[in-house]
Amino acid sequence: MVDLFKNVSPQSSNRLLNKLKENLIIQREVYSPFNPAEAVCQIEIKPNISFIREQINTKARFIALLLVLQTLIMAGAVVIIVMYLITRPIKTISDRLHHLSADAKTTLPLPPGNEADEIGQLVRDVNTLFSKLSHLLEDERDLRVQHQIGEKKFRAIFENSETGIFLLNPNGEVLSSNPAYRRLFAISDEVSSESIKFSLIQNLNDYALRLQGMLENATHDEQVSSEDFLLEVGNPPQKNGSIWC
Repeated sequence: MVDLFKNVSPQSSNRLLNKLKENLIIQREVYSPFNPAEAVCQIEIKPNISFIREQINTKARFIALLLVLQTLIMAGAVVIIVMYLITRPIKTISDRLHHLSADAKTTLPLPPGNEADEIGQLVRDVNTLFSKLSHLLEDERDLRVQHQIGEKKFRAIFENSETGIFLLNPNGEVLSSNPAYRRLFAISDEVSSESIKFSLIQNLNDYALRLQGMLENATHDEQVSSEDFLLEVGNPPQKNGSIWC
């Protein structure tokens, strides 16, 4: 009987192997078919350790190769499944999104076979967002058109009104004015914008404090403020005028 131990030195391992080779001999007695008690000969079987080891190494390499091949096949199958079931539908959705315009009424079709999974839910969510975006763009376009119409109406009123209309900054300087304002203060159309800018301050120099108070009240309270002033402009030289802020 051979005893095997762990953590033995290389020399001990070689001695153990040699001892193992010597003891691995199978002996069997061969008995006479006519007299079962009579031993005719003895058969000895001695295993070829080198051959056995070579066969073990060959089989081990073959099994390792099969495992590697199986791993590669499984990895390739996983890649194909991912590309076919996930990557390809997402790529199709992306290509269709690139060809849709912002005001398009069409929606993304569901990829075949993905109606009940996450990709189908993604397509439905994209269609919902796209529909909301289209409605928002339409509303914004309508508001822009209404704003342009309102600007044109305001500009027509501003230019054609017989009442002097002007825009002041918090310092009381005129930023813009209509033709009636120029007529009110007898300002020629050829006068520079800087002269128009300071015309109200020059004509209301005696009422500068009242005008500044009106501007501050209108700015602070965000309400309309009005005052009556005596203006000495145009012909006749004296007129009563009202200013609204």
